[in-house]
Amino acid sequence: MSFRAPKALLEAAKRESGATRPTELGLLALAMLAQPDPAASFLKKTRGKLGADHQLDY
Repeated sequence: MSFRAPKALLEAAKRESGATRPTELGLLALAMLAQPDPAASFLKKTRGKLGADHQLDY
């Protein structure tokens, strides 16, 4: 895999993540994207459900 990115973005990402090589940074980015989003799974699980004492105010 190959891609182009601004040098400043790569340096900032390496600084924040602790990665020292572009390969490490790429693996870290892919691993982060492959993780499920906990907020999305919560919203899917609770869609259409309100608490027992919840009342809609119109």
